[in-house]
Amino acid sequence: MSMDDVLRRRFIAIATDTFVANAVYPPLDVESEVAAVAGWLMDEALQDRRFSNEGYEPLARCPTSDQIKKLVTGAELSAGDAVFLYVTGHGQTEQGVHWVVLHDSQPGRLSHRSLSTADLIRWIAAYTDLTQVVVIVDLCQAADAVDELPAALQRDLPEGWFVLFTAPAGRDAGLGAFSGELQTLIADYREGRVKESNSLDEYLDASPFIRTLKQRMAVRHRQKITVINEPYGSSVCLPNPRFDSARVTPVATSPARRDLAVLQSALDTHWLHRAPVTSEQGSVFTGRKRLMNRLIEFATGAPGSLIVTGRAGCGKSAVLARLVTCSDPMFREQYADAVAVAEPVPPIDSVDVAILATGKTQNQIARQLAESLGAAAPPGNTLDDWITAILSELSRRDEPPTVVIDGLDEASDPTAVALALLERLNPPRARGMRLLIGVRSSGSGAAEVPGGRQLADVLVAALAADRLRVDADEFWEHEDLASYAAQLLARGSTPSNEQVQLADRIAAQAERSYLLCGLAARHLTDTPPGGVDDERLREVLGTGINQLVFDDLQTSIADIRAREKVWRLLRVAALTFGRGVPWRDVWPAAASAVDGSEVIDSSDVQWLLAHRVSGYLIRDVEDGAVVYRLFHDELREALAAGRVGASSREDAQRAITHALLAMSGWNGRLR
Repeated sequence: MSMDDVLRRRFIAIATDTFVANAVYPPLDVESEVAAVAGWLMDEALQDRRFSNEGYEPLARCPTSDQIKKLVTGAELSAGDAVFLYVTGHGQTEQGVHWVVLHDSQPGRLSHRSLSTADLIRWIAAYTDLTQVVVIVDLCQAADAVDELPAALQRDLPEGWFVLFTAPAGRDAGLGAFSGELQTLIADYREGRVKESNSLDEYLDASPFIRTLKQRMAVRHRQKITVINEPYGSSVCLPNPRFDSARVTPVATSPARRDLAVLQSALDTHWLHRAPVTSEQGSVFTGRKRLMNRLIEFATGAPGSLIVTGRAGCGKSAVLARLVTCSDPMFREQYADAVAVAEPVPPIDSVDVAILATGKTQNQIARQLAESLGAAAPPGNTLDDWITAILSELSRRDEPPTVVIDGLDEASDPTAVALALLERLNPPRARGMRLLIGVRSSGSGAAEVPGGRQLADVLVAALAADRLRVDADEFWEHEDLASYAAQLLARGSTPSNEQVQLADRIAAQAERSYLLCGLAARHLTDTPPGGVDDERLREVLGTGINQLVFDDLQTSIADIRAREKVWRLLRVAALTFGRGVPWRDVWPAAASAVDGSEVIDSSDVQWLLAHRVSGYLIRDVEDGAVVYRLFHDELREALAAGRVGASSREDAQRAITHALLAMSGWNGRLR
């Protein structure tokens, strides 16, 4: 289950401050300890990530064991819940059992009016559908309870769970020590004083979070924290207090189209690369009129299938993104001025669903399509179940929907998606939708399928589909590419006649690649137009995308060490699978293992993201974490291949795999 599937966030605090046997168990200021945790989890600034203690308030005020059992075991927690359980007060081990001491507890007879810590953990663990749970036992001798938990329970806790004991076995916990350190750490995250602090991630990475708590508790309080099922990756139960939702909010579109929408923070950069022609309103979707008219004709016509192909760099994904985004009524309202000069634009609501297939299985794509169409939830979660639900929804519709699937060649198994899913959903004899599929064509790095055919060929045959080649003469408009180059040469001002002429020559020799054209134009911005003869132009274009990027880094980053680190980080972003590489520990660890011996850390990533060259990256969100990838397929292919002297793609990917396995504690060997 993804983080987006969490519907409710429950904060359960179990705390006791006064005791009948106060000579043995003196009063405690547990209210301030609970407040330290609640101040983070229940902060209104968290908005929809905020936890609630509704219904559990009595447990934070001297509860009885019966109250605790009733509220915890009768909570009806389900897969849609995230649970943060915090236990504080007195704890004691008696006759081999660790107890949560309650108000009426009597020393020597703790089994009568106390609560077994292990039982409490078992009650929570009984909710087998829960996938996001944090349990913190902040009691004296807390780790004594570990030995009472069955080995099977410790071994089989779900991946999104962890249980933390703040005091070691046989040792007392410092009063307010853990809650105080937690409160300080959250403040440090909020103010950006922690190395891993990042305003782009909704949730904290559990591993560095726990590591920092361990270090601070050991150094400042001489307490050793014990963790069961120490996690790897971010957790819904650890909301990031520094997260800035405005920076990762997609442009305003309906949920069904949001998969191909861009992030608000990247809008200008995205449009500049993907439009890629500007107007007085700034970077907007303009040009490619013949191509856009053909796509609009299909999106509003009869049911069928259309395969949109083209070499990397020719603008295939750009026109599909333009079709999807400009058909959305929310986007059209918010960006009315820009859309007004973006003719031709599709009719409002002419695209019903947009799906980015990158890294997804056929089941994931089928489920996303079913949910976006509003199909009834099937009884099971198999591919057949989702296909049946989609076909049922299509049969009841009066008007066939328009569905856009881009990046199909980057799905986890493109051929399976084509033959096991799409052929069954939109067969030639019973077409129920207008299906546009974006795949790279031969010569662009698109993977072949068994038999030596290209994926586009398989789709055309299976779906009896038409094929639209974005870079074919019929739809190619040289003037658009030349205009793009002229704007880059002029750096935002009106291009001179000489710049227009140079731009025309660049566009003529750039192999119908917006990326190559743009890099070449940027490379030549400081060169007088009259000084660029044909030999010089061939030299620049002939160096290739890889060298042009490195030349750009040399111009932009004077420090050699910083430049090399940025190169390695960009290459890892090119080699990554799925929607991109996450920041935090993963990106620097992977980059440290590729093409160099100097260690790269999170501060280097932070430096890159603040620099101009971060424009080569697109931010995306996967499983609640912000990820980064190269903004262009052709750029990704070039950097993945590496420059002269760099490790091969295969060796680099093997090094990355080793580095990430080592992070997770694996110490074996790969072939």
